Amino acid sequence: MSNIKQPVSEEDILKADGILQPEVKATVKPVVAAKPIEELIPASTRTKTQQEIDQEMSLIRLETEKLRLEKEKLDLEKLTNDIQAIRRKNEAQKIARETVQESLDYERNTRIHNETYCTHMKGGDSGSMMHGGPAQGNDASNYAMIQHTLTTGVTFRMCSRCGKTWFPKDPDYRWAMTRPTRNSPSTGSPSPGLVRNVRHVRLISEVPHQRPAEENWNIPEYQFPNARDAQS
Repeated sequence: MSNIKQPVSEEDILKADGILQPEVKATVKPVVAAKPIEELIPASTRTKTQQEIDQEMSLIRLETEKLRLEKEKLDLEKLTNDIQAIRRKNEAQKIARETVQESLDYERNTRIHNETYCTHMKGGDSGSMMHGGPAQGNDASNYAMIQHTLTTGVTFRMCSRCGKTWFPKDPDYRWAMTRPTRNSPSTGSPSPGLVRNVRHVRLISEVPHQRPAEENWNIPEYQFPNARDAQS
């Protein structure tokens, strides 16, 4: 084996020091030749005249316009359906409100009728009450009235048969307070706070007192002071 060292060239020294980069062989991709126009555009298109091209463009614009109109029709149809749904909902709510109001009016009128034609007396035939009619008690010595003094200090009476109440500002209050009854009066604890706030104190019945359509002054309830002057 030979121990003779090979001579080192200046180029090898520069490569070792990183000054001179080793040669890199560039890889060149072959250039793909462009396809001829005959392959890119069909012959049927290349051979069209300008008039045929214009006609085709007109057909394209016409089809585009048709699609646009169709979309607008669909949008309009959706809007119409939405409006109809809102109207149906509003109509249903209106009918519901009217139904509730009719029910409330019916109950109120029935209550007024029963309170007006009830004799507020105990006894009598209960058959009339079985069908929702006003009570026709006949015991003039014992009225079906409950007397109570509220925490506001206001004393009122209530018929236990029809629910009619008599407060101080009702026109027939004095008549009701003088009717004989075997029911014991009751009272609540005084409430100075309510007394100081007079506007919160009830002095008249919720349902206005009315007289029957026919002015039959033989009905006991008509026999109270200033009854003929009381407004229905």
